[in-house]
Amino acid sequence: MQWTSDKRLSSPPEFFSATAPPGDQTHWLRKMWSFFGQTVLPLNSSVDWDYIYVELAAEVGRVVVFPASSRTPNRVEKAGCYVVYPGLQSKYEELQALDEDAFEEGLTHEMEALSQDIFATAGVLRAACDDLPEGLPIKVWEPAEDGPTAEDVI
Repeated sequence: MQWTSDKRLSSPPEFFSATAPPGDQTHWLRKMWSFFGQTVLPLNSSVDWDYIYVELAAEVGRVVVFPASSRTPNRVEKAGCYVVYPGLQSKYEELQALDEDAFEEGLTHEMEALSQDIFATAGVLRAACDDLPEGLPIKVWEPAEDGPTAEDVI
């Protein structure tokens, strides 16, 4: 995956983006975690963060990742990254053709499966970053929700 910096922002936070290739989503998730650990976290060395925030924006096909703090409601990151995942947006659009109940059920299933793959591949982050604290929370959010929809630790 080719990462580029989002130059539209003139000051922090700086976000990097890449497009997921077709195929197995665990492959690009591993690459995302590696990039996050090697590039994004060092740019946040001065930030007081205690968990990793992951947002699944199905409507636009994005997986957004940045360090966050449970000690403040404000965003604290100096850098983050996101992957444009066309497969997620396509699935969302397919589900929109269904009735409301089937849409909700299908979307919940898709988000749960993606969350599980995010957690399953997060071990790559530990390999990319020697100094991660044990039991580091990863919290998955969806834009319309008030709190995380899934949580795990690495």
